[in-house]
Amino acid sequence: MIKLKKQYPFCALLLAFIIGCSSAEKSTKKVELEELFKQEVMLNIGEVNAWINLMPYSETRFHISGVVEVHDKPDYNFNYIKLETVDVIQDDEVVFQIKPTSQISDSESDLRIKVIRFSTIKGVLMNPQLDPDLPVNLVLDFYDGNNHLKYFIEKVDVETTY
Repeated sequence: MIKLKKQYPFCALLLAFIIGCSSAEKSTKKVELEELFKQEVMLNIGEVNAWINLMPYSETRFHISGVVEVHDKPDYNFNYIKLETVDVIQDDEVVFQIKPTSQISDSESDLRIKVIRFSTIKGVLMNPQLDPDLPVNLVLDFYDGNNHLKYFIEKVDVETTY
């Protein structure tokens, strides 16, 4: 019986390896990347927007804004958490690294939730690498006073305003 208990973790690991190797490599890496980011911060996405300002008589600028609810979790220092940067990614390239203006408040319904509203108030100058017809991925980089924690948001449509 003791030998079986010692071999059980090895068998489980071998089985997980065989199952993991049976799927496509690209798909496996994508899932692992998403899971890595989503496990670092527990949050709900209220709203996230990305747009390009093409208004006449103004500079063409890229904007993001959003509202997220960060939940208390023992993995990070909830009382000091703040949003540091947002990486805007398209075709696996960082197109923008933005330090947004953000506002943090406690949730009215649950003290274990912080509401973070963020925005690029004036936007950032356009990068010619950005294809406005394709969605972008965002990596929200939070800081809790000791560690950087990331959350990945996939396929945010880029809108244009005229």
